[in-house]
Amino acid sequence: MIIMSIWFFLLMLAIGIFGVLAVMTHKNLFEALKLGLFLAIFDFFFENLGGYFDLWVTKNSALFLGFVPIEVFFIATLAGATYYLLFPRTWNTAIAISSSFLIAVVAAMIEAALVAVDYLEYMTWWNSYMAVIAYFLAFLMMYKVNLMITKD
Repeated sequence: MIIMSIWFFLLMLAIGIFGVLAVMTHKNLFEALKLGLFLAIFDFFFENLGGYFDLWVTKNSALFLGFVPIEVFFIATLAGATYYLLFPRTWNTAIAISSSFLIAVVAAMIEAALVAVDYLEYMTWWNSYMAVIAYFLAFLMMYKVNLMITKD
């Protein structure tokens, strides 16, 4: 049975956004999913590392992969694939920094909502400010990785 949780609705939202952009952009979906899988694997290791060091705890998943809700693994895959569909394949410092900052703030806001409804709990010194920094650095890296591992 699929748990009708916030994780599930976030997954459905990710599927919807990716689907709309895939139809609208007509870009290579194999390349998009390759970048998506990179983000999912990176996120998997980062979240498990944070869980191992008691920086956060996630809750209310249908299945956990270590400390990571399985829904988050698929959300990250679709987020990375959507990233490929949205952003250019040439380096532009202004776009790299501004888009990474925007994504970081939105992601931290989503995490704050998850904390508020007890789907996520920050421990020790981790907080929303640290999440913004981590997301910013991760998506700045994604901008560069998009140029390195994908083709037009």
